[in-house]
Amino acid sequence: IAFAFMLGLLLMLVLWIRHNFPDRYDAGWIAKGGGLFSDKSHPPAGKFNFGQKAIFWMTILGGAAASFTGVNLMFPFTYFGMQDMQLLQIIHAAVALGMIVVIFGHIYIGTLGIEGAFDAMGTGEVDENWAKHHHSAWAAEDEERPAVPQPPQQQPAE
Repeated sequence: IAFAFMLGLLLMLVLWIRHNFPDRYDAGWIAKGGGLFSDKSHPPAGKFNFGQKAIFWMTILGGAAASFTGVNLMFPFTYFGMQDMQLLQIIHAAVALGMIVVIFGHIYIGTLGIEGAFDAMGTGEVDENWAKHHHSAWAAEDEERPAVPQPPQQQPAE
Protein backbone atom coordinates (compact mmCIF):
# COMPACT_ATOMS: atom_id res chain seq x y z
CA ILE A 1 0.00 0.00 0.00
CA ALA A 2 3.03 2.28 -0.19
CA PHE A 3 1.98 3.84 -3.47
CA ALA A 4 -1.59 4.41 -2.22
CA PHE A 5 -0.06 6.15 0.81
CA MET A 6 2.04 8.39 -1.45
CA LEU A 7 -0.96 9.20 -3.63
CA GLY A 8 -2.98 10.10 -0.54
CA LEU A 9 -0.14 12.29 0.68
CA LEU A 10 -0.03 14.11 -2.65
CA LEU A 11 -3.82 14.56 -2.60
CA MET A 12 -3.66 15.98 0.93
CA LEU A 13 -0.96 18.40 -0.14
CA VAL A 14 -2.92 19.64 -3.16
CA LEU A 15 -6.24 19.98 -1.32
CA TRP A 16 -5.14 21.55 1.96
CA ILE A 17 -1.83 23.34 1.52
CA ARG A 18 -3.48 26.75 1.03
CA HIS A 19 -5.07 26.54 4.49
CA ASN A 20 -1.89 25.46 6.26
CA PHE A 21 0.51 28.35 5.84
CA PRO A 22 1.30 30.39 8.96
CA ASP A 23 -1.01 33.33 9.59
CA ARG A 24 -1.29 36.21 12.07
CA TYR A 25 -3.20 34.10 14.62
CA ASP A 26 -0.59 31.36 15.06
CA ALA A 27 1.75 33.17 17.47
CA GLY A 28 -1.14 33.98 19.81
CA TRP A 29 -2.40 30.41 19.57
CA ILE A 30 1.04 29.07 20.51
CA ALA A 31 1.42 31.59 23.37
CA LYS A 32 -1.88 30.41 24.88
CA GLY A 33 -1.17 26.74 24.26
CA GLY A 34 -4.21 26.56 22.01
CA GLY A 35 -6.48 27.26 24.96
CA LEU A 36 -5.54 23.88 26.40
CA PHE A 37 -5.15 25.25 29.91
CA SER A 38 -8.29 27.40 29.89
CA ASP A 39 -11.89 26.26 29.56
CA LYS A 40 -13.05 29.86 29.21
CA SER A 41 -11.56 30.92 25.90
CA HIS A 42 -9.73 29.63 22.89
CA PRO A 43 -7.28 31.90 21.09
CA PRO A 44 -8.51 33.20 17.73
CA ALA A 45 -7.80 30.90 14.79
CA GLY A 46 -8.59 30.75 11.11
CA LYS A 47 -10.03 27.69 9.38
CA PHE A 48 -7.13 25.63 10.76
CA ASN A 49 -5.44 26.48 14.05
CA PHE A 50 -1.69 26.14 14.60
CA GLY A 51 -2.08 22.62 16.03
CA GLN A 52 -3.90 21.43 12.93
CA LYS A 53 -1.29 23.07 10.71
CA ALA A 54 1.47 21.36 12.70
CA ILE A 55 -0.20 17.96 12.20
CA PHE A 56 -0.54 18.69 8.48
CA TRP A 57 3.14 19.60 8.04
CA MET A 58 4.32 16.69 10.22
CA THR A 59 2.26 14.36 8.05
CA ILE A 60 3.47 15.86 4.77
CA LEU A 61 7.15 16.03 5.76
CA GLY A 62 7.17 12.75 7.66
CA GLY A 63 5.24 11.06 4.87
CA ALA A 64 7.67 12.40 2.28
CA ALA A 65 10.63 11.11 4.32
CA ALA A 66 8.96 7.71 4.82
CA SER A 67 8.12 7.59 1.11
CA PHE A 68 11.68 8.44 0.04
CA THR A 69 13.27 5.92 2.37
CA GLY A 70 10.59 3.31 1.68
CA VAL A 71 10.97 3.44 -2.10
CA ASN A 72 14.72 3.07 -1.73
CA LEU A 73 14.20 0.10 0.58
CA MET A 74 11.74 -1.49 -1.88
CA PHE A 75 14.32 -1.23 -4.66
CA PRO A 76 17.57 -1.86 -2.75
CA PHE A 77 20.99 -0.86 -3.99
CA THR A 78 19.58 1.13 -6.93
CA TYR A 79 21.02 4.40 -5.65
CA PHE A 80 22.64 3.52 -2.32
CA GLY A 81 25.25 1.10 -0.98
CA MET A 82 25.04 -1.30 1.96
CA GLN A 83 25.84 1.23 4.72
CA ASP A 84 23.41 3.76 3.29
CA MET A 85 20.68 1.10 3.09
CA GLN A 86 21.16 0.36 6.80
CA LEU A 87 20.88 4.07 7.55
CA LEU A 88 17.71 4.30 5.42
CA GLN A 89 16.18 1.46 7.46
CA ILE A 90 16.86 3.31 10.72
CA ILE A 91 15.51 6.60 9.35
CA HIS A 92 12.42 4.87 7.93
CA ALA A 93 11.66 3.19 11.26
CA ALA A 94 12.28 6.37 13.29
CA VAL A 95 10.06 8.48 11.01
CA ALA A 96 7.30 5.84 11.11
CA LEU A 97 7.47 5.65 14.92
CA GLY A 98 7.36 9.44 15.21
CA MET A 99 4.34 9.60 12.91
CA ILE A 100 2.57 6.90 14.96
CA VAL A 101 3.12 8.91 18.17
CA VAL A 102 1.79 12.09 16.53
CA ILE A 103 -1.25 10.28 15.12
CA PHE A 104 -2.12 8.78 18.53
CA GLY A 105 -2.11 12.30 19.97
CA HIS A 106 -4.22 13.53 17.05
CA ILE A 107 -6.70 10.67 17.51
CA TYR A 108 -7.04 11.47 21.22
CA ILE A 109 -7.65 15.19 20.62
CA GLY A 110 -10.06 14.47 17.75
CA THR A 111 -12.16 11.98 19.72
CA LEU A 112 -12.04 12.56 23.48
CA GLY A 113 -9.94 15.71 23.85
CA ILE A 114 -12.21 18.29 22.19
CA GLU A 115 -15.97 18.02 22.33
CA GLY A 116 -17.50 18.20 18.86
CA ALA A 117 -14.27 17.52 16.97
CA PHE A 118 -15.19 13.92 16.08
CA ASP A 119 -18.50 14.99 14.54
CA ALA A 120 -16.70 17.74 12.60
CA MET A 121 -14.26 15.22 11.10
CA GLY A 122 -17.07 12.82 10.23
CA THR A 123 -19.36 15.30 8.50
CA GLY A 124 -16.94 18.04 7.47
CA GLU A 125 -19.23 20.59 9.09
CA VAL A 126 -19.32 22.29 12.48
CA ASP A 127 -22.00 24.06 14.43
CA GLU A 128 -21.82 27.85 14.15
CA ASN A 129 -21.37 28.28 17.92
CA TRP A 130 -18.60 25.65 17.97
CA ALA A 131 -16.82 27.50 15.15
CA LYS A 132 -17.12 30.82 17.01
CA HIS A 133 -15.69 29.23 20.15
CA HIS A 134 -12.79 27.25 18.59
CA HIS A 135 -12.05 29.13 15.33
CA SER A 136 -13.36 32.64 15.97
CA ALA A 137 -11.41 34.37 13.17
CA TRP A 138 -12.69 31.86 10.61
CA ALA A 139 -16.27 32.24 11.89
CA ALA A 140 -15.99 36.03 11.64
CA GLU A 141 -14.67 35.79 8.06
CA ASP A 142 -17.52 33.44 7.19
CA GLU A 143 -20.12 35.86 8.59
CA GLU A 144 -18.69 38.69 6.46
CA ARG A 145 -18.88 36.61 3.28
CA PRO A 146 -22.10 37.14 1.30
CA ALA A 147 -24.48 34.22 1.36
CA VAL A 148 -24.58 31.99 -1.71
CA PRO A 149 -28.04 32.26 -3.27
CA GLN A 150 -29.94 29.00 -3.16
CA PRO A 151 -31.94 27.85 -6.19
CA PRO A 152 -35.71 28.18 -5.74
CA GLN A 153 -37.47 25.11 -4.43
CA GLN A 154 -39.67 23.41 -6.96
CA GLN A 155 -43.21 22.72 -5.88
CA PRO A 156 -44.47 19.21 -6.50
CA ALA A 157 -46.89 18.93 -9.42
CA GLU A 158 -50.47 18.30 -8.43
